Amino acid sequence: MFTPLRDLARQPEGKALVISAISTVAVGTVVYSILEGWSLLDSVYHAMIAATTVGYGDFRPSRAASKILSIVLAFVGIVFTGLLVALCVHAAQLAFG
Repeated sequence: MFTPLRDLARQPEGKALVISAISTVAVGTVVYSILEGWSLLDSVYHAMIAATTVGYGDFRPSRAASKILSIVLAFVGIVFTGLLVALCVHAAQLAFG
């Protein structure tokens, strides 16, 4: 059942996608922590929420730069989600013919 995911993790594209997504959230975390003065956990949480476009609304950036970062993270998150879905579909097609 998880063979397509294992195949995805072995592909250079899959590795690059995971590294890029983690790097994006890490940069967002650091910037939120510095600009907003949030704890590391709160910053990671908000970066993930922004990147996945969930938007619970429990944390809201107060500075213009943080708001711009949230917009950028949302767009980048949408692109990463689309790429991940495409790679998973491709891996499933290869695995299941």
